[in-house]
Amino acid sequence: MLHVSSSPRAADVERRLASVGLVVKTLAYCHRMDLAYAASDMVLARAGAGTVAELAATGTPSVLLPYPHHKDQHQKLNAAQLESAGAAIVCTDSKDTQANARRLREKLLPVLAIQGYWRQCGPRPAAWERPAPPPWWPNGC
Repeated sequence: MLHVSSSPRAADVERRLASVGLVVKTLAYCHRMDLAYAASDMVLARAGAGTVAELAATGTPSVLLPYPHHKDQHQKLNAAQLESAGAAIVCTDSKDTQANARRLREKLLPVLAIQGYWRQCGPRPAAWERPAPPPWWPNGC
């Protein structure tokens, strides 16, 4: 398992995950997210615009926990786009780590038991087809 964490906490996160039996490589930062996504069967992440765009572009199935502290809750809207395409499972972040762990377990255990589930739920090409450029767009771009 690969876990990308914030710089000051990376070693602590890896140690805590190891204490519960998870073999995890924790990185403070990932310079090649394209390779990380390519190696992933599934991604667990927040739902920032950049992350959602990368997941859609790479067709990587995901479980998203939209950041709950934004006043406008825009990450919920971002996550809803992948969820509606069948490419993500969205979990509400209750701001309580124990409740989040229970909710993730409830949502993930059933799908983890289905052989090949993650390979089947990536974005369908029609759902993420690149739109035609507008008529004023320069030729050749």
